[in-house]
Amino acid sequence: HLFEAEDKSAAQFSKFLERHGRHAMAASAAYGKAASLEAQGKLDEALAGYQSLLTQHPAAALLDEARMALARIYEIKNQPQMAFKTYEEISKPNAPSASGSEAMRRKETLLARFPELAKTNAPAVLSTNVTSGTSTTNLPLATPAKTTAGTNNLPAKKP
Repeated sequence: HLFEAEDKSAAQFSKFLERHGRHAMAASAAYGKAASLEAQGKLDEALAGYQSLLTQHPAAALLDEARMALARIYEIKNQPQMAFKTYEEISKPNAPSASGSEAMRRKETLLARFPELAKTNAPAVLSTNVTSGTSTTNLPLATPAKTTAGTNNLPAKKP
């Protein structure tokens, strides 16, 4: 009976979206529909619903909840790289959110289970080898200084 109720919920959310797709509550209805589908075990449909919510309602208040649901489904579908990437988006330090700490915890759990994710998702760092005596050290490459158009950054010649 529980799945039947959830199926009816998804249908009601769908009807609302068909009639009132631009309504202020459309994002909430889209989330409710996707959550109902997820609860029924219709993971592919739920995944599509959450993704649609993110693209069609990019300013919705519940985007982090939708992203957390996406990551959870990726984990269930044994797609740890996608889950990890999604948790990283949520837990970015420059975009703090209520879901950020939970995303960080889930990301650490994934890293414990799949240590190779740290290698594939590590930020790319340009480096150069510097040899000193018998040891070699990797140092980050400096980014070139910005130049002003028309100048060559050389000292001016004395007349």
